[in-house]
Amino acid sequence: MPAGTYVHIGIGAANRDPAQFPEPDRLDIRRHPNRHLAFATGIHACAGMWLARMEGQVAIGRLVRRFASIERDGDVVRGGRVRFRGFLRYPIRVRA
Repeated sequence: MPAGTYVHIGIGAANRDPAQFPEPDRLDIRRHPNRHLAFATGIHACAGMWLARMEGQVAIGRLVRRFASIERDGDVVRGGRVRFRGFLRYPIRVRA
């Protein structure tokens, strides 16, 4: 790559290395070891990472305790901002 070449990173590509993550396209909240890059480390750590982790733990914890099952119900539609891998549509079915 010549000097001065524009390089742009996309956070949506993070955590998708099949050499590090078996089945990198599958959501596995129990994946271990999980050397993900979501919040970085050291001086580059996200200032809100502990709050985000706590919010996620509370919200996801309550969700899974509330419903007997949560399943995808139909086709998903990827979209959103270019730098992040998100969904425009992800239908679910819950059973109490």
